[in-house]
Amino acid sequence: MKEVGSVDLTSHASAPESKQYVRGINHPSGYVVDEMPDDLSCRVTMVAHLDLGGMLPVLVMHALAVDAPFKLL
Repeated sequence: MKEVGSVDLTSHASAPESKQYVRGINHPSGYVVDEMPDDLSCRVTMVAHLDLGGMLPVLVMHALAVDAPFKLL
């Protein structure tokens, strides 16, 4: 059963569930944009709460979480 407010983005015939892949969960996440005092720039903070599932150790997930957001930009 899906949680209230959840969206399943992979319920399409072209992306069937497979034991070959582990599906992660992206809990409520977002960005915080703060104006800087110089009025010429801003600070962007990414807030993410991911559960990648599978057997990936938490230590590895935390290490990857530091660099991964920069690859999205």
